[in-house]
This record gives sequence, structure tokens and C-alpha cells, in this order.
Amino acid sequence: MTRRYRIVATFDQYDVSWEQEHAAELTDLDVEIAQGVPLTTSEFIEVAHGADAIMIDAREPITDALLDQLPNLKAIGRHSVGLDGIDLDAATRHNVVVTHYPMYCTAEVADHAIAMIYALNRRIARFDRDLRDGIWVRERYFMDKLLSGGRIKALRNQTLGLIGFGRIGKEVARRMQPSVGQVIATDPFVDPAAAEARGVHLVDQATLLAETDIISIHCPLTPETRGMIDCKAIARLKPGVLLVNTARGPIVNLGDLNDALESGHIAGAALDVFDPEPYPLDQALVSQPNLIMTPHAAYYSEESVEIRRRETLISVLDVLAGREPVVVANPAVLPNIALTPRPA
Repeated sequence: MTRRYRIVATFDQYDVSWEQEHAAELTDLDVEIAQGVPLTTSEFIEVAHGADAIMIDAREPITDALLDQLPNLKAIGRHSVGLDGIDLDAATRHNVVVTHYPMYCTAEVADHAIAMIYALNRRIARFDRDLRDGIWVRERYFMDKLLSGGRIKALRNQTLGLIGFGRIGKEVARRMQPSVGQVIATDPFVDPAAAEARGVHLVDQATLLAETDIISIHCPLTPETRGMIDCKAIARLKPGVLLVNTARGPIVNLGDLNDALESGHIAGAALDVFDPEPYPLDQALVSQPNLIMTPHAAYYSEESVEIRRRETLISVLDVLAGREPVVVANPAVLPNIALTPRPA
């Protein structure tokens, strides 16, 4: 009798009709794909009970205690670049392969970050709001009024500082180099010579904070980066800095950012990620006129979402079929399970 495998999706961005439709063309396995959107850990355990694989978004924490309750689980497919919230060591102890496809949205996130940099520097959103409020037709010296929140500096004379110089950081640097005075970056995992070969000077975090005019964040969320941009870090910044975050919300202390926007020490910020998400609209930060917000959408294009869905599904199907997936986030698990290695 053919074994039937159960895959459970717990994301709520879309239903699993695409996965159900395409599973047959991607595998010879007999696969059932179900969906549930749990709000609590107990609901998660109930939804994923008996699953051979789960596909999750960035919301659910995967802990040792949770994995204890899912003894059939063989694979976790994360619909995300980052892996924060997943205890990779616990997954390894439970012989569960964690996989994701971090290559899927490099161009899209770079597009979004760069759009935010230009929008902040040229004050696009604020000009739009002020124009609609009638300042152009109402005020005699309208440009003085429009620029009351701060002058616009030529981008070509400014230093862009990148926190994180991985795939997305490198792409932002490559595209921004013709527009800014210089690009510097901080990343403890990057060889300075490799950065210099790309025309980017690698510096420590303190130097970047002190020297940059525009900061764009592209690092993962780790214990070291959680709350990295707080009041102490902000105090080291030049007055009038612009800040962009398309990485992870908890990297920036939003209360401290609000204070810095209020005082003008940070002239403008653009955020695609928040802590928590969705971000409550009753928070003081939301009313800051020098803030641009987007709803964790930097990853999105029709093409990138299809790639993510396809590659996540393929990866968990690979594990269930006994094959090593393209990306294994916890490679220490591989000696413990029988997966056919991918060709070199």
C-alpha cells in the first residue's frame, strides 16, 4: 500500500490551492496538503498533529517543546529568508530538516530599500501629503514651508551605510554606488578584501554609525542584532540621518526611533518591518510625518512569491522523498538521517 504523506501549511497570506494543484507535477509521492492558521502554540500542535512536513511563515516559533509534540515531523519549510524563531539545534535533535529558499527575493528587497532611500532623501511622501493639504496654493513662500522639516541634501555627497553585507546588501551597494558619495558597510562575517573588491569599505559598527548619512539595514535577526538600533546607537549618529529597515522589525527599538524622529536627530525613517506585526496604529510612531511605512511587503512581486511557494514545496517534498533539499538550514542533521545527497 502506498504511503500517504501529510503536509500542513500554517501561513495566512494565501490559501494552499496553488500547492494542492502543483504537488502532483512536482512529486510522485501520494501527498495531502492541508492548511490551518493557528494563533497559539496549542492550536499549532493541534493543526500540525500527524504532519510529516509543515510549511510556515515568520510568525510561529519552533521550539524543542513544540517539536516533542510532533513526532512524525520530518521537514519544516520556512516561507522566509530569515530563520529567527526556529530553534535549529532542537530541530536537529528531533531529526527534522529545516529548509528555506533565501535566494527568492533579493532583487525585490533591494528595489524596496532603494525606493525608500530615494523617497526619504527627496521627501516624496511628505511633499505629496503637504501638496494635498494645499500648502502649494496657500502659502506664499511654499518651499520654505515644505522644507521646514529639514533641508534636502544632494545624494551624491552622502555616505550610505549598510548594516549587513549579504546578498541583499551587496545588491543595494551595487545599484547605489553611482548615486551616492560612498558606500560603507559593517558585517562581522564578511572578508574586508571581498567588500573592497566591490568598492565598499568595511568598517566596525561604531564607525558606521558615526560616519553615515543614510543607514539601510540588511542583517538577520539574531540575539546580537535584536535591539541593535536603540537610543545608545542613535546617540552616535550624525544629526539628520535617514534610516531604512527592510530586514527584521526587532532590530530597531521603535520607541527610541519615535523619540529620535520627534527630536529631529533622525530626519526621516522608512520601515517595512515592525515589532510587533501587524503594527498597532494607535502608537505614537505612526503619526510621525517624517516616517514612511509599508506592510512587510519588500519581498513581494508576483514572480518572487511563485518562486518561494514552488521552492518551499519542492524542498519539503525532497525530504519526504529521501533527497537532500537545495538549502538545509541545520546541516548538522544530515548525518542522522538517510537523505540522498544533492549532486556536487
